[in-house]
Amino acid sequence: MSTVAAVAPVPLPHGEMLAPWRPYDQTKKAASLVARPMGRHDDTRDVALRMANCAERLALAIEQHDSGKLTAWIEQGFFCSARLCPICEARRSRAWRARVLRGLAQFHEAHPKHVPLFVTLTVRNCPVPELRPTLDAMNKGWDRFKRCSFFPTKAWLRRTEITLGRPAYGDDLPVAPQRRPAAGEHDNSGGLPADEPAETWAAAQRKWAGITPWAHPHFHCLLMVPPSYFSHGYVTQAEWQSQWATAMRLDYAPVVDVRRAYSNREVDNPLADISAAGAEAAKYISKAQDILAMGENVCEFHRQIQNVRMRAVSAELSKFIKAGEVLHQEMLDTDEIQAAESPLLRTIVAWDQSISSYRPIP
Repeated sequence: MSTVAAVAPVPLPHGEMLAPWRPYDQTKKAASLVARPMGRHDDTRDVALRMANCAERLALAIEQHDSGKLTAWIEQGFFCSARLCPICEARRSRAWRARVLRGLAQFHEAHPKHVPLFVTLTVRNCPVPELRPTLDAMNKGWDRFKRCSFFPTKAWLRRTEITLGRPAYGDDLPVAPQRRPAAGEHDNSGGLPADEPAETWAAAQRKWAGITPWAHPHFHCLLMVPPSYFSHGYVTQAEWQSQWATAMRLDYAPVVDVRRAYSNREVDNPLADISAAGAEAAKYISKAQDILAMGENVCEFHRQIQNVRMRAVSAELSKFIKAGEVLHQEMLDTDEIQAAESPLLRTIVAWDQSISSYRPIP
């Protein structure tokens, strides 16, 4: 149990070496940048407001390690829980990682011979406005996929990741249409009639690559397979690919990667292997830099992934890993604070927009 050096908030010197909350500055800056374009649209303005007010103040417990390094743990704070908020996504990923690592350790105790298999399943990239039907098709394809006779286990977890991608068909895409100019202007209309309404023209523009960003949705899956998988139950990568294409009802060969998870190939440590695979499977849904790169299109991205299930845990593995949404308490660093071996100093920091950084409150 940790001890407390100061009960009341204590101001700390403002500097790089004595400001351990610096890592939180970056995610707060990113949240402000994501909220900006969302605030310009009526249907996303409320989400933008929540995001802009996320983590305005943080109650921190600061631990000094033997090396002299300072670590700031979040003891309390308001989080908006918006899916695209970089602050909340970082906290959710951290909470999921803790869930997964605890659960996999318990699963390993109950099934010490099971081995982690890491599987990545993809489909062709799609324009962001077509992301929701693509994700719906992938989720339905997964339901068919895991019911196939070849599928080696009932203990699995799955994470959806969405990154920015290139058009699926490269240079075969048609040129984006352009609006018919007004009288006297140079005609570079691309074939649209002169009376084409502006909103129809804008919709036609958004359809094509270069106008709307393309998304690369894919599944990262952790499968806990019995040891017999590598003897008489082994499935080749080509077979995994064929089965995924069949389950998805695709007319092309998707990219599929299947490999046994190792933390260190030179050391035999099954629990470390499982933990390494679990940490990878519990990462973010989308990188903050990808979300920022979408610019104004982040609003459409928000609409497409709203209320879409991004993480799933099988019934067998949910006996060990808690499923469902991350709670506010899990987004705090309660476990780390309780496990601290050094005296803790407590302070409160507030976001200062003028310097884009947190400052301690005197």
